[in-house]
Amino acid sequence: MPDARVKPSETTDGRLWLENFAADDRELAARLADSLDISDHTEGLHRLQSFLRSRLTERDIDFPAVVVPIRSQEDLGPLPPGNTSHVAYETFNPGKDTPILAGSEADVGAALRDVILLSNGDLLPPTTPLSELKAQRVRTILLVTDYSGSGNQVLRFAENFRLNRTIGSWMSYHRIAIHVVTFATSTAPATLLSKTPWLKMSALTTVRSAVSAPWTPETRRAIIELCENYATTTSSWPPLGYKQSFGLFATNMRIPNNLPQIILRDDADWYGLFPNRTMRDSFYSELRDYHSHQTLEKALADVGALDLARELSRSTRPLRATRAIATLQLVSYGLDPDEVDRLLDLPSETRQLIRASLISMGFVDNEGNVTREGRRELRDFRRRSTAGVSPIRRPQPPVAYVPTQLR
Repeated sequence: MPDARVKPSETTDGRLWLENFAADDRELAARLADSLDISDHTEGLHRLQSFLRSRLTERDIDFPAVVVPIRSQEDLGPLPPGNTSHVAYETFNPGKDTPILAGSEADVGAALRDVILLSNGDLLPPTTPLSELKAQRVRTILLVTDYSGSGNQVLRFAENFRLNRTIGSWMSYHRIAIHVVTFATSTAPATLLSKTPWLKMSALTTVRSAVSAPWTPETRRAIIELCENYATTTSSWPPLGYKQSFGLFATNMRIPNNLPQIILRDDADWYGLFPNRTMRDSFYSELRDYHSHQTLEKALADVGALDLARELSRSTRPLRATRAIATLQLVSYGLDPDEVDRLLDLPSETRQLIRASLISMGFVDNEGNVTREGRRELRDFRRRSTAGVSPIRRPQPPVAYVPTQLR
């Protein structure tokens, strides 16, 4: 049985991988390997299913909705003459033309099948034609993926739908919305997509990238230099992964292309940790998943809120106001409310008071969305923290209404 206490660098493959490096560089290389997040692939797909089932129960998405697994632009086929970009239902059919050797979209599609079949018509399959979307008065386009490393693929795929003149017209009249759902996302796509006004996003878990890893600036620079020094120009991957986005997340079945090249490459002179984006049976048998202990402070650091993480760590019993601003920060990055609840590690009554306080101050609406005032409060927090002023405002008395979920 695999031992969860083993670190990636301590596995048999990890030790062989470390031999690629000069003796003086091996400690830094081990630090890189042990900063990876490795999730169980099946668990991620199950959580996507559970997410959609909960939305059906709570009715907090406008239904009916069409559900479409996100695909890369390369899998959409060549552009017809005269087209500069793919357009959903015109240059490609969202529910057809999937390659036989498909990527993660095939797994996502299979996981969503039963949810769609049991939704009593609230969820429509990706094969639904545009004419049927109109006839059924579809209100939401749900674009689903297992992982977003840079956010570019998700945004481009969403734009393929917005470029459709019919859908674009519906969006302009607020008759339909595009909602992205991803199991895992890092800081970069969360930031990118949160700034896209016509797009909603729900991320079930936030994972690390090099930007949000718990490294000092000096360690980060040293690890980047390590990746660049040991990279080879003969590899198909850039030194820091796809578009230099430098991810640190993988599943035990799908290895993303935004991991650094020194982890992915495998040639006569190099023993890859995940060679050519695969996980060896030997690695899987020793370490099927790997996560360092996640705390509220660590989650905040992972999304770049280091000042707030420091504020929480100064006291063993942080003020409820501090927890409230932490909740606001994580929700604004698209972290699932249930995950935020888990990180708060507080009694149910206290969590309800925090939610009610955020609503009463106008930082969150009744659906759990961060308001413009809430985003302004986060900016003000950073300004007060930088100026050396106490950054935490005490919340006003909560309103009488106490939601059971921050949604």
